Amino acid sequence: MFIPAKGLDYRDFLDALHQQLRFDWYLEVGSQTGRSLAKSRSPSIAVDPVFRIKYDVAGNKPHLHLYQATSDDFFAAGHLKALKAKPDFSFLDGMHLFEYLLRDFINAEAAGKPTSVIAMHDCCPFGHAMTTRDIDNIPRGAWTGDVWKLIPILQDYRPDLTIQVLDCAPTGLVVVSNLDPKNKALTKAYDKILARYTNLTLADYGVEKYYSSFTYVDPIKLANDGFQTFRPAARDYIPAEKPLVAPEPPPPAEPVNIQKTTVHNVDLYSGHRVLRDFGNDLARCITGPLPEPVDVYVGVHVIDRPLDTGRFKIGIQTEQYLDKTGQPMWRIPKERFRQRHATFYDVLLDFSADNAPAYDFLPEALRAKLVFGPHIFPEGPIAPDFQPTPPVFFGALNDRRRSLLEKLKADRPVEVAPHGTFGRPLDALIAQQGAVLNLHFRDGTYSEYPRFLKAYLRGKPVISEPLAPPLQAGTHYFDLAARPTEVATAQIFRNLATFAAQHSFPAFLADALGRTRLRKAG
Repeated sequence: MFIPAKGLDYRDFLDALHQQLRFDWYLEVGSQTGRSLAKSRSPSIAVDPVFRIKYDVAGNKPHLHLYQATSDDFFAAGHLKALKAKPDFSFLDGMHLFEYLLRDFINAEAAGKPTSVIAMHDCCPFGHAMTTRDIDNIPRGAWTGDVWKLIPILQDYRPDLTIQVLDCAPTGLVVVSNLDPKNKALTKAYDKILARYTNLTLADYGVEKYYSSFTYVDPIKLANDGFQTFRPAARDYIPAEKPLVAPEPPPPAEPVNIQKTTVHNVDLYSGHRVLRDFGNDLARCITGPLPEPVDVYVGVHVIDRPLDTGRFKIGIQTEQYLDKTGQPMWRIPKERFRQRHATFYDVLLDFSADNAPAYDFLPEALRAKLVFGPHIFPEGPIAPDFQPTPPVFFGALNDRRRSLLEKLKADRPVEVAPHGTFGRPLDALIAQQGAVLNLHFRDGTYSEYPRFLKAYLRGKPVISEPLAPPLQAGTHYFDLAARPTEVATAQIFRNLATFAAQHSFPAFLADALGRTRLRKAG
């Protein structure tokens, strides 16, 4: 039986580690986009055969050295000796075949100090498929390869090492200390180890045997105890101002109960109250029948598959996968689910072009079904309903939103809708207030269009943290410091009338029908 790692995400652990500890040298193998590398605040050395840097990896470091090479070539070239660098902390996340990680471990240990620490990622798989060595047939979703073998290998051939397996989601973090840079046991046994382990599968080794060979260590407790395992390797220790806690998860999903709203010849299906509210707002934007009947599924992530009605099907993907910087916002569904979304519908609408990289893996025929943009607004202008009353916030509360609300309330009154306010009661509450307040659930720059549409349809401006383009502060919404006036609100709504006409829901529906006919004919 697999025992998945379900604790603190390994990236959050590394972030907390680098916030509190400074090393003379940090070595990272397998940096690729730079997401984990960006967390280091120490002099750093990063190795990857093909960098695809998307993060600010240099801004918080005294110096950084990037080597675009395989780790074998990097170590063989003697770059560490040239830099006179002995890595105090090495994070190994390169090729997911055990012999590569074994060589990286051998080389990193030999290059370090007795006080150094090495961390290895992806050694705790949660399914057999993800452990394959067949790199030409890697499964969709997570792939750990067979690096799980490092744990029994080190246990057998290096019993002198201290091995801790951290319960870091999603696939564990193995931390090895009490190193001996002069120890050659693994090098001498390398061929023997390969002969013994190369063709050994986890099923053959025994899943229960594997998971019974260690006990998960709580990464939050390790962090709050001052990262004692890592302290001997660190040059400086900066205690945290407050204890590390697990990030608050999004509210639990509501049981799916598909309901239908019909307007003219358009049926809108939605799976829970928030999406039904949004579906009802979309319905208000439809003013006449389409050339043929259409089924619209609002929130494809909560719908198993659309009904077989024989009608034209449009799916609306409402989740924000990535913000405008490429930072992941929510847990992105596995590729097979994203492929299902594109397969089941004639057209798939995703509000945000920032999500486009999440579909890059799709074949061209499925990518052709994708439309990006906030095409959800009414065609005609909406008159503003200005009232000199406080703004209203509605939605799930987490620590981030509560903190922002407290700061705002110290400066001005804010109405907060009771939890679970939807439909007509929410509409009535919005009607009494001067604006709708938008606060992001997580850090990032992205746009929450269902909330924006609800405010617009009811003549209320939005006061918000920064939203992603094409929305612009001062043109389409007020920033958090603004005090809306009647004149300023009227100008915002004139701008929004142009924006809405460019992103109207009826025009999108008609265009989706037309472009699909052309695609199928061609």
